[in-house]
Amino acid sequence: MLALNGIKDVATTAKNPQANAVCERMHQTITNFLRPLLHSHAPQHAQAANDIIDTALATASHASKTAVHRTLNISPGALVFRRDMILDIPLLADLATIRQQRQILIDENLRRQNLKRRSFDYQVGQQVLILNSDIHPAKLDPTTVEGPFPIIQVHANGTVTIQKSAVVTERINIRRLRPFRAGL
Repeated sequence: MLALNGIKDVATTAKNPQANAVCERMHQTITNFLRPLLHSHAPQHAQAANDIIDTALATASHASKTAVHRTLNISPGALVFRRDMILDIPLLADLATIRQQRQILIDENLRRQNLKRRSFDYQVGQQVLILNSDIHPAKLDPTTVEGPFPIIQVHANGTVTIQKSAVVTERINIRRLRPFRAGL
């Protein structure tokens, strides 16, 4: 189907936040267009349904090209085609300035995130808890679901090996761990 429509296939993982965000936003736009249309004028035959879907896809495509990007302060379509996507006027975009402003925003976000980090070095023999790996836990679910487990080896790449049972060990990223403190 992709080759038939001249679309280049690009593989992505299931948990790719950027790709998922773009897809979900596009799906939301299509749904917001279809919902009132289908409830007010339900299609009576297959051709009418196909026309509605084609119109919804064209509308979603137009919406994604004309939406102004928050960090770039310009729409993707205007940036690519160097024309305003609403008005038929040429647009001059200074790519160097846009790139510089975007880098400033990236650096500021990184600085803010780094302020929230706590420096901690895990040690062999220390007890740790494994954080809930559920992507969308219920609001009142506990943040830890397993543990405590002793660390049997600390690796240089940000992982540790823990002893889950007498015969089971697991290598796990330290971002999924919290130090265990008895009584807390």
